[in-house]
Amino acid sequence: MSAPAAPIDVLKLVACDVDLGRQVVVRNGQSQPLRTKEAKVLAYFALNPDRDIGRDELLVKVWGYRPGVVTRTVDNTIRRLRCRVEANPDQPDHVITVFGKGYRFVPLARDEVESTYARPADRFVGRDDEVGSSLAALRRSGFLT
Repeated sequence: MSAPAAPIDVLKLVACDVDLGRQVVVRNGQSQPLRTKEAKVLAYFALNPDRDIGRDELLVKVWGYRPGVVTRTVDNTIRRLRCRVEANPDQPDHVITVFGKGYRFVPLARDEVESTYARPADRFVGRDDEVGSSLAALRRSGFLT
């Protein structure tokens, strides 16, 4: 049996830093509070990165509801969370909708985006727009053809 994952205190995301312990988003030097459920959802996502997480799982694990409860509370919380932590809530980098399944958290931070997607100088020359579009599509849907 493996030990439970350690809680994550601070997330460094593309548009902001999130202090989960204090429930605060810091963007451009300005602090904005997170609601308790927003912080708990984000903490749960951070402990389960790059995994599809359904609404039912969130309702049971974060809200403590019994399985099978039908409510829009998850969707409303995700919408508010995106407005707080995403550079563009309509095209999220981190809290991605996985149609038919729920959500996936992609925890790429500013410095990881640059190092992960850095290309050698001799590859994809003149293709910055195409590479950027492809990476954005991969982050949104998890696949690309």
